[in-house]
Amino acid sequence: MGRPLSTVLDRPLRPPRRGTPRIPDGRICIRLPHRTRVRLEHRSWSRTGLRRSEEPMNIVDPSSVPDSVPGDHSDREVFLSRAFDAPREVVFRFFSEPALLARWFGPHGVSVPFDSVAVEPRVGGRYELSMADADGAHAFHGVLTEYDPPEALAMTIHADTGIGVLERISLRIQFHDHGDRTRITLRQGPFDPTAKRLTEDGWVESFEKLDLALPSLP
Repeated sequence: MGRPLSTVLDRPLRPPRRGTPRIPDGRICIRLPHRTRVRLEHRSWSRTGLRRSEEPMNIVDPSSVPDSVPGDHSDREVFLSRAFDAPREVVFRFFSEPALLARWFGPHGVSVPFDSVAVEPRVGGRYELSMADADGAHAFHGVLTEYDPPEALAMTIHADTGIGVLERISLRIQFHDHGDRTRITLRQGPFDPTAKRLTEDGWVESFEKLDLALPSLP
């Protein structure tokens, strides 16, 4: 398999009709064989129609991208990117095996009883657990909409949290292979501003716990 690359447009795209909103920066993920030669052609709209541009496009290897700062994407969506010092197959297991998931899921001060975790590794399968903290237990119910080990998983979520019940939340996590390291990209939403901020904080703390748990796997 080739290394995953991301092509990021240098500037926002503009639709051909005047007065319409700008389209935000685009990102396209492509998997290419090693040492593949790439020729890029950038086309864009001017007031007179489609034109060809010589402006360059950036080619980014995800392994070189720093961890993203929470809150830097959609107002209603959480987007996080985080690197881990473990192979992709190992990191994926910590998201898909109940005994491993229970070791790290949830922010600091939260524990996940092993007997509360259920993962059915298939599209349509359950992805459920209970998070316990000083205020009690909070149920997390997910239904897998994508299950492609060790590359990606996605689900729709219904969760009882400290700020209320969250419904129809989409979560997708991709696992990018970089030899002995893995970069995760996570996208989740939609949220209201308060729920988004708390969800971001929860994932950041969860990933800190995952960092500590990864070396425990032989």
